[in-house]
Amino acid sequence: MTPDSPAEEAGLKAGDILIKVGGKTVKTFDELKETVAKAQDSLPVLVDRQGQRTFVPIKLKPEEKADKK
Repeated sequence: MTPDSPAEEAGLKAGDILIKVGGKTVKTFDELKETVAKAQDSLPVLVDRQGQRTFVPIKLKPEEKADKK
């Protein structure tokens, strides 16, 4: 987990398994980057955390959007 990243600030934890990002199933890092690049201001992320599924809303920072283009 990158310190001070939107993921960390939203509460994602090491070991969380991303199931869906922005309503889309992501299986690769490239799919994740593509989904984030297309997002507006936030993304709902469905994670599996120790066998429990939960949604984590992630608010994107302006510089995160610029980095993904």
